[in-house]
Amino acid sequence: MPSIEPKESYESVETRIQAAIEVLRARGEENPNIAAAAREFKLPPQRLRARWGGRHSKKTRPASNRKLTEEQELAVCLYLDRLGGATTTETSSTRLEMVTGCANGILQRAHTDPSIPAPVVGEHWARRFLARHPEYCAVEADRKNARDRAVTPPPPPPTTPPPPCSSPQIPLTVRSLKRQGEDLEREAAALPPIFQRRLKAVIKGALMQAQSGAQAFADLANTKAAEKARATRQRSRRTAQGGGGGGGVLCADESRNRVKSKEAEELQKAEAALLRAQHALKKAEHAEQQPFLEKVKEHRKQMRTSHSYQRKMMKALCVEIRTEGWRRRCV
Repeated sequence: MPSIEPKESYESVETRIQAAIEVLRARGEENPNIAAAAREFKLPPQRLRARWGGRHSKKTRPASNRKLTEEQELAVCLYLDRLGGATTTETSSTRLEMVTGCANGILQRAHTDPSIPAPVVGEHWARRFLARHPEYCAVEADRKNARDRAVTPPPPPPTTPPPPCSSPQIPLTVRSLKRQGEDLEREAAALPPIFQRRLKAVIKGALMQAQSGAQAFADLANTKAAEKARATRQRSRRTAQGGGGGGGVLCADESRNRVKSKEAEELQKAEAALLRAQHALKKAEHAEQQPFLEKVKEHRKQMRTSHSYQRKMMKALCVEIRTEGWRRRCV
């Protein structure tokens, strides 16, 4: 019975494809014969042609349902790196809110269609992001790194300098971004002037954004330091005035009471202003109706005067009639 050869795994085929691509690149051929190379290395020609054209494999292709691109997730990591000084004091809920706010801000700035609202990340996106990047999980990651550093001795320094890396490095600071921008401008000196101007404008905009972001982070750190100093001064002032050191619960209760009293005062002021407005409105309406009321009173007075005159005339006429009747009877 013939033996059945085991099927080669997907990862093994991909490894041999990458090795074959390295060999083809080493040969220096611009348009190699992919079919002949596939027969030579015993590889599927369609997959070899796809990898040579730049198509990713199942393991390296980006997920189709991701909200943020790879560069945007790197920006979130850079944001957390710059805020690394506060990782040991914040809670997990605060870290989740920070990650969610940063991701939504990046999506908001990248959104270009004004006819539809900007996308936002889901409720559990921050947890999944931190699961993919456990080094940003606040206190737990810091404690684990401290234990690892205590147990594992540092590696000895290399005797020879490492070989230069041919792949481009992502600039993580304003200084490295500026240095790589200057290198790109020198390398693009032989290219058309239009491309050089566009490249210079892009580098200038990137430096402006990086510098403004660095300044924003510096302002944020200064603001937090000022808030912490202000809270310390207020706490010491309350202690010196005999307010007691009740801690955060007492301070929170006191602040809530102050807010409630302030809201009650504002409500009373609003009610008083409403009463004053109603009184002024009634007064204005009465002033508008006053001439009409005066005319009505005058007309009523005239009517009363005319009615009294008519009654007097009728009474005098009745007296004359009676007198004339008595006179005729006597004659």
